[in-house]
Amino acid sequence: MKLKNSWLGFLALFAVLLGFVPARAVIAQTAGWSSPFRLSLDGMSWFPDIAADATGRVHVVWSSDTLNYRVWDGRGWSAMSEIAIAPDATGRPIADVFRFGITTDQTGYLNLFYYHLTEGIGYFTRAPSSEASVFKAWEAPQIMGARGQGYYSALAADKKNHLHAVYVNPSLDSTLADVYYRRSENEGALWTSPLNLSNSPRVGSSRPQILIDQFDTLHASWDEGWDRRSGEGAAQTVRYVFSTTGGRDWSVPVTFGNPKMAAAQLVVTAGPTPDSRIAVWRTTTDEAVYYQTSFDNGKNWGSPAPIPGILPRSWISPPFDQYAMARDDRGVVHLVLVTRRQAKSDLWAVTHLEWNGREWGQPETIFEREALYPEYPRIAIALGNQLHVVWFTRSALFSIAPMDIWHSTKTMNAQAYTPVPAFPTATPLILPPTTTPVPTPTRFVPPASTNVEPLPSPGSSSTIPMLMGLGAGVVVVGVTLWLRRLSARRDE
Repeated sequence: MKLKNSWLGFLALFAVLLGFVPARAVIAQTAGWSSPFRLSLDGMSWFPDIAADATGRVHVVWSSDTLNYRVWDGRGWSAMSEIAIAPDATGRPIADVFRFGITTDQTGYLNLFYYHLTEGIGYFTRAPSSEASVFKAWEAPQIMGARGQGYYSALAADKKNHLHAVYVNPSLDSTLADVYYRRSENEGALWTSPLNLSNSPRVGSSRPQILIDQFDTLHASWDEGWDRRSGEGAAQTVRYVFSTTGGRDWSVPVTFGNPKMAAAQLVVTAGPTPDSRIAVWRTTTDEAVYYQTSFDNGKNWGSPAPIPGILPRSWISPPFDQYAMARDDRGVVHLVLVTRRQAKSDLWAVTHLEWNGREWGQPETIFEREALYPEYPRIAIALGNQLHVVWFTRSALFSIAPMDIWHSTKTMNAQAYTPVPAFPTATPLILPPTTTPVPTPTRFVPPASTNVEPLPSPGSSSTIPMLMGLGAGVVVVGVTLWLRRLSARRDE
């Protein structure tokens, strides 16, 4: 009997211990956001961009040795495919990094403007959004400019199907980059001459963004004071210009920040009302994220105020991050950025907030995981009420360590659009005779790889100890019954 009681006591203790094993927090996430899904497969992927088309497909492109692509069709993700490679001056493919922007248009095309950094050349190409995963579906890239030191670039399309590009490149009389703008009114066949928006040859300009609101107003913003490629200078101010004439004329630049409050990472878009705008930027001095609003179409701006409860990631860890905003059809502005829960914390989170024109909503955590540092979030809205966010993570800062692309989505309580069954027939891209053709390199075929399962949701990770405890309990009951039966036989 003593032996039997000691075994029962041991098994009961074992079950209790299993039931109360603490679960390691794999990810902290606000309800409503899907469990983050890893899109990349090679561990060398970074700087993604995202766009949604009228049928609800969500397109994601990111930089690796090539430009990689996947599309969400509402049911699942396509296999990863390459859509652009980096040829050198002789046309041979080379491993390189890209900086780029994508946008969908009114005719069902996915448009891509990209730089590959070794050659310093900017290219434009496009493909039907339904066939964008096919390498041969992309039109022959046309050169957007001479060889230079381009880095950041962004692309947007308006309701007239005009394309608008901003990018950084040094001017002819300076080694420091300025922000340039170009426009195409015939679906990328011809582009206007580069227009220097920043025009500051003595200081660098970096991190340009361009957004187009529901009234087809163009909003362009950038950092002023530091140059990405040379490393010269430091963040000083952020600047913003807008155009209500489709890019033909631009406003006088508005400057945010000052010598006592150095600013960076500006993003600007329209607010809930027709004449309202909101600007979000951060400081490099007190490490806070500020916003300013205008209610007269950007002519006058209110005083900067910090977004409540938000601490940005450290400015120099590393200084390539950007913020992203999108306005939905209710007029609500959605902001995504990387934050910290506490000052000097090494735990970073991809965070989402809403601005309704009067106040900010509560911050929502999309992604937060120990030993992974998220960076460069991008956002798109599909079918009117589906938020899609992508970002990349580093496992170590300032190093080419394992880096991956992630995606998460959330459906809002809003009326969804009815998907458009088909796009109108697009005009074929006809390149001008003077366009320099790009040599056709040998296609790079990435090694086959299996897909990666998404991280478990917070609920699933927290239920593991409970399930283990239940399993152990079942074992205890079974062993107890067996020992009782054995004891009874011995008593017989």
